[in-house]
Amino acid sequence: MHALRVQIRQIVLYDRRGRVRTLDFRLGELNVIRGASRTGKSAVLRVIEYCLGRRENAVPVGEITRAVSWYGLIVHFSDGTEAFIARPGQQGATAGTAAMLELGTDLQAPPYEALRVNSDRASVRAELSRRLGVSEGAQDRGAGLREPLQPHVGHATWLCLQVQTEMANNDVLFHRTGDRNIFADLQTLFPYFLGAVGEDQARRQQELRDAARAVRRLDRTLAGLLSDQDDVDVGTRQMLAEALAHGLTAVDPAAPDLDTETALVALDAARTAVPAPDPSPGGRSESVRRRDILRRELRGLAEERDWLADSALSADGYQRALGVETARLGAVQLLGDSDGDATRCPVCHAELTEPDPTVAAMHGRLAGLAGQLADVESSRPARAARLEELDRRVARVRDQLAAVDALVRAEDAAERAADGPTDAATFTRGRIDLFLDRVDRTGPSLVIATRAALAEAGQRLALLEEGFDADEAREQLTSRLRSVGTSMAEMARRLGLEHADREIRLDIKRLTVVADTATGPVPLARIGSGENWVGYHLVAHLALHAHFVLERRPVPRFLVLDQPSQAYYQSEARRGRAAPDRTDDDAVRGLYELMRDFCMQQDGQMQLIVTDHVSFEDQWFRDALVDEWEDGRALVPPEWLEDPQDEDAVGA
Repeated sequence: MHALRVQIRQIVLYDRRGRVRTLDFRLGELNVIRGASRTGKSAVLRVIEYCLGRRENAVPVGEITRAVSWYGLIVHFSDGTEAFIARPGQQGATAGTAAMLELGTDLQAPPYEALRVNSDRASVRAELSRRLGVSEGAQDRGAGLREPLQPHVGHATWLCLQVQTEMANNDVLFHRTGDRNIFADLQTLFPYFLGAVGEDQARRQQELRDAARAVRRLDRTLAGLLSDQDDVDVGTRQMLAEALAHGLTAVDPAAPDLDTETALVALDAARTAVPAPDPSPGGRSESVRRRDILRRELRGLAEERDWLADSALSADGYQRALGVETARLGAVQLLGDSDGDATRCPVCHAELTEPDPTVAAMHGRLAGLAGQLADVESSRPARAARLEELDRRVARVRDQLAAVDALVRAEDAAERAADGPTDAATFTRGRIDLFLDRVDRTGPSLVIATRAALAEAGQRLALLEEGFDADEAREQLTSRLRSVGTSMAEMARRLGLEHADREIRLDIKRLTVVADTATGPVPLARIGSGENWVGYHLVAHLALHAHFVLERRPVPRFLVLDQPSQAYYQSEARRGRAAPDRTDDDAVRGLYELMRDFCMQQDGQMQLIVTDHVSFEDQWFRDALVDEWEDGRALVPPEWLEDPQDEDAVGA
């Protein structure tokens, strides 16, 4: 289905006696609901959010939640079709998933008796997402254990709603992003909603990130297995050394070609072996001699490795010096092959005491330097290979030395137990039993399997990286953010916001507004006054929605704002008792004029719904009013609150 624009035509409330309250909105225009305190203004946004599929019913607990049994919404699509969505009036986290969904044209709110559960919130979101044109490709959440993110209309509505506590908040720019999970999800989805990541590119990016995550996971698994295997290797050699010292085996634990599996087999045999009656004389002195040899070998390897490391540093310094001299002589290329008269100054033609080097000589020097640079560079691979070989030999000798050390200690213990060799051997056999019971014999096979899986995952990652241009994705995102920032700055200057004369941009990593000043970036959290916070919230959302309209992005074509004037007036009581502050009135009027002009510029493709307590006598403002709640009027009719709510009423 072709992507459709969606706006809100009507809110419908039902009480338990079957009475219906409707609130109509004009499509593609500024819609203002003006009302006094505690008339339900803030609940309007919550009703819209709940009907669009939010899990919890966040309508403030009180008279409204006690009176209303069903919340309904009629949304209008740009192809002329409509959807009636209703949710039962349960409250909070226990609201459940039940919903009613009807599709058609020119829909009217059904009577209370016709309400029925025929769907659920997931199905409602799926249908709206399909009509809106939200991609079915999952977006990767980045590092962590959470599953890839499947965008839907619920995510898009985070860009369409601003509750009262968010409008004047310098830390939270987008709806519900005070929740760190929602913050992370919107970070992930922002490039998609901006259009910087296309559907196919989003899929490939997800596959790339999944592959990279798989490589990292397997790499960590392999490192853990190798560490465990090293512990098993060392422990096996040490136990084998103890068994050899007590005459339970003839296998030498310090043998260079001894593998762990062979050593484990020897330990298995040592469990039941009878100690040799006459251990070979001089065995301990031989072990000590071998230990001394291994220690000398290890010192020699360490000295060679240190020498190679020092030579590498020296070579780097020499290479840098050669590079500097080569760069200086590089200008000789501009002189061609002509030597000229080297005995006279080329400027004043005076005879020189010592002739300058000829061009040919400088060319020769340059060629010589190039050769030396090539020699230094060619020695790098051999030196690196030798360092790797030394590291492997050091590790191998250390393992052998650990085994010989264990053997010497075991032989010392055997000598001390010379009066009771049988008891000592029995004790050693018990230690071998305990050790083998703890050893995971599947370790080597797991290492082999994990190495194979890691190699396969690495190949898949390499193939995906070849087909994905990360630079292109970043450039697309930067371009769109720059365009949005330009629109934000224009509107910020119109409102006279602080730093509006600077470059203004959206930082999607921190999900905030940033002003780039001469002294550095200034995020919204460091811009003072509630008027600036409200103003930047407004211009950021208007600029984003202008971009969504222009690029036909799958975001609903409405923006609901709750009490944007709050930062300009201390309270409604103050406005009622004292003469209005004309400066504040002019500033708030400027906000509404900006919203009015924005809707006109979008030519019916964008709808603004604003709940507030302000009122202006300007005709354009009076035309924008869709309802006024005062003198007893409110979102919920007073009679709903006066009558007792009978739980046995119709449909309850």
